[in-house]
Amino acid sequence: MATVNYFPLPRQPGEFRVASATLTDASVTIQPFTDKCSKYILPSGTLTANRILTLGVTSAVTSDIIQIVVLDISAHTYRINDDAGTQLVLKGASPGQAHTYQFYYNGGTGHFIANVQWWTDN
Repeated sequence: MATVNYFPLPRQPGEFRVASATLTDASVTIQPFTDKCSKYILPSGTLTANRILTLGVTSAVTSDIIQIVVLDISAHTYRINDDAGTQLVLKGASPGQAHTYQFYYNGGTGHFIANVQWWTDN
């Protein structure tokens, strides 16, 4: 009989997931690992000024993934920083596109790796 090596995920399915949380018109630091939320949404028409979202790492586990969905396509920038204040991505003023950003927590220097997807807002 073959030996099967089982390596459990850092978090068990369902343990870390909340459907989503809504981001507001403010510069804030989110703590997705203590909020137990893996998806945040900035609705269309939310921003009234340039804002900064900082990704906190309290209680983070290596390989956790968080998703930020930016539906706002207004003439304001939306900068997403890691916990050290380093810019990971920047939604420029009036890009005309909604974006989905995925951030992988690597537990090392820099803490996050960003993956960006976008689509044209019609």
